[in-house]
Amino acid sequence: MNEKELFNKVILMDIKKDGHIIQNLLANTTILIVASSIMAIVGMVVDGVFIGRFWGSDCIIVNGLMIPVLLLVSFVGEMLASGSKNLMIVYTGKNECEKVNKAFTLTLLFGAFLGILVAVLLYVFSDGFLTILGAGGDFVYLKPVCLDYLKGILPAIPMIIIYEVLQSAVSLDKDDFRPLLALMTFFLTDIIFDILNVYVFKAGMFGMAIATSISYLSALGLLLMHFFDGKTFLKTDFKKLNFKDIKVIISEGKYILLGRELVAIKDFCIYKILLCVTNAATMAAFIVSNYMVYAIMSIVYGIAKATYSITEGFVLEKDNKSLRHLLRGAIKYTLILVVGFCVILNIFAGNIAGIFFNENAQAIDQAKIIIKMMTLYLPEFALGSVFIGYFKGIKEKKFARILSLLNNGVLVCILAIIPGYLKENEGILMAFPISGIITLLAIVIMATRRCGHLPFCIRDFAFHSRFLPENAKIRDSIDILVTDEKQLNITSKKIKEFCISKGIISTNANAIAKYTQNLTRDALNEESGEPVSVKIHLFASSKKVTIRFNKIGTPVKSNELKLWDIDGALSRMALGDTYIQ
Repeated sequence: MNEKELFNKVILMDIKKDGHIIQNLLANTTILIVASSIMAIVGMVVDGVFIGRFWGSDCIIVNGLMIPVLLLVSFVGEMLASGSKNLMIVYTGKNECEKVNKAFTLTLLFGAFLGILVAVLLYVFSDGFLTILGAGGDFVYLKPVCLDYLKGILPAIPMIIIYEVLQSAVSLDKDDFRPLLALMTFFLTDIIFDILNVYVFKAGMFGMAIATSISYLSALGLLLMHFFDGKTFLKTDFKKLNFKDIKVIISEGKYILLGRELVAIKDFCIYKILLCVTNAATMAAFIVSNYMVYAIMSIVYGIAKATYSITEGFVLEKDNKSLRHLLRGAIKYTLILVVGFCVILNIFAGNIAGIFFNENAQAIDQAKIIIKMMTLYLPEFALGSVFIGYFKGIKEKKFARILSLLNNGVLVCILAIIPGYLKENEGILMAFPISGIITLLAIVIMATRRCGHLPFCIRDFAFHSRFLPENAKIRDSIDILVTDEKQLNITSKKIKEFCISKGIISTNANAIAKYTQNLTRDALNEESGEPVSVKIHLFASSKKVTIRFNKIGTPVKSNELKLWDIDGALSRMALGDTYIQ
C-alpha cells in the first residue's frame, strides 16, 4: 500500500467521534494478533478430537497433561520474539543495521539453545517429570503412554521457540502474509499426519506427537524460505555477538506475556488436584472443557495484548480521553465475543462433548456439565485479562501483578481448600464462578482506591488522570497550518529542525519530515470540491513522535489520526514500507 492509499484509507476517513477510530484501531490490531494464535489453538482442538475418538479418554488425559508444558515453551518463544523485535526496531531506528542482524542471530541461537536444553532435560529426567506431571498414584498406568507422547514431542520443543522468533522477524521484514501461510501449513500438515497415524501407521500417542513435530518443521521451513530471498533486510551475522542483548531481550519481552505464563502453571496445579480426587472420565471431561477455554483465551489475549500496546502510546501523550475510549472498546469487544462464545457453548455443550468421546456416556455427561459451568467463569476471567493489559500499559505494574495472580491463583486456592466430599460431588465446579466474582471485585476495589468512590462509569475504571506518574513530562509540540503546496518545503524543514532539537538523529528526523510532507501533499490534492487546508500537530521526544493531521474545509469538522511508536514506523520506512500501529 502506497502513502496515498494509506492516507485515503486511514487519515482521511470520516470520523464522527474520536472513539470510533480508537476502537477500530483496537479491533484491527486484535485481529492481527489473534490470527497468529487461533490456528495453533484450532490445531490443538483437532488433535484432541482425533485422540479422543480413536485412542480413548485416557489418551486425552495424557494430551491434557502435556499442554501446560507446551504452552510454557510457546510463551518463552513469544517473549524472546517480542523482546528481540523491540530491540531490532530500536537499532533500525538508529540506522544500525549490523546490530539488527546480530540481535536477530543472537535471539535465534539463544532460543535454539533453550529449546534443546529443555528437551534434553525432559528426556533425561522423564520418569520423575511424568510423575510430577500427574502420571503417578492411581494414574500410574498412564506413564508408558505419557512417555511415548513425550518422546515424540521433544523434537518440537526447540522448533516451537524458533518458530515464534522467526514469525515475528519475518513480519518485521515486511512479509506479513508468510506467517499466516506458515500457520495454515502447520494446521493442514497436522491434520494430514493425524489421519495417516490413525488409519495407516497406527502409532498411538507417539504418532500423534510426531505429527505435531512434523507440522512445526513444515511451518519452520516455510518461514525460513523467506530468508533465501536476496532482497530480505534481516540476515544472520555470527561475528562478535553482544550477549548482553539477551538481558535486554528478556526484559523487553516479559511484559508482553501479560500473566499468561501463570495460566500454564494454574492448569498444572488444577490437574494435580483433580487427579487426586476424580476418576479418569471426569479428568478427561475437564481437559476437553479446557480446550474450549484455550480457544477463548486466544481471542481474549489478543484484545489484552492490543490494549497494552495502544495504551502505551496514549500514556506518553497524557491523553485520558483516548484511554477511556480504548478501555470502553476493549471491554465492549471482550464481552461481545466472550459472552457470545459462552452462549454457543451452553447451547451446544452436549454436541461439543460428543465430538471428543466415542460412546463414553459418562465422560460426555461430565464434559457437558463442566463446559456449562465454565461459561460462568470465562467472562470474568476475560475482563481480568483485559484489565491486566490495560494496567501494564498505564504503568500500574503493581495492580497488574495483583490482578494476574488473582485471575489465575484464586481458582487453584479454592480447589485446594474445599473439602474432599464436595470435590467428589461436583462441588468443585463452583470454584470457577466464585473465582471469577473475586476477580471482578478486585477490579472494582482497585478502581475505588484510585477514584475515591465506587466506580460507576468507564472514566472511573480508566483511573482518569490520576494514573500518570508524578515525574511524567509533558512533551513539547509544534503546530503548522498548511494551505498550499508551496509551503511544504518550509514545513518539512521546520519539522526536521524541531525533531533534531528534541534529540532525534538527523536521519530519522529527515524521514519524519518527508513522511509528513508526502501525506500532507496528498491531503491538499484530495478532490473534495472544497478549499482544503491541513493542520499538523506534532509531539516529539528523543524516542517517540506523535503526528496529528487535522483536515480543515471538509464536511466533517475533524479528521484526525494519532501515530506513535515512531521507532517502529522508521524501521518500516527504512525497509521501503510505511507502518501504522
